[in-house]
Amino acid sequence: MTLISYDADRLDALALRILDVAAVLRRMSAHSRDHQIAQFKMHDKKALEWLSQLEEWAQRGAGELDVEIVRQKAQRRAEADVETTPSRGGPRGG
Repeated sequence: MTLISYDADRLDALALRILDVAAVLRRMSAHSRDHQIAQFKMHDKKALEWLSQLEEWAQRGAGELDVEIVRQKAQRRAEADVETTPSRGGPRGG
């Protein structure tokens, strides 16, 4: 499995694709109501499996993003501490 770098724009593009699929399903539900279609058959096994995997993937990704946010905050804090710590002179600070 290959790790792909995601930025905010790439996440937005993916979210829009998912919303496009959701919009198709919403249109289908509206059409079935409008035309009084009580039921119709669709193969959904693979779609439900993919959706479950997508949900798990998104949750893992959200957790990884949270970890990266904490890591970068700590790094910035450490860098700021180094920049603001006064030098005490000499190699041993004394």
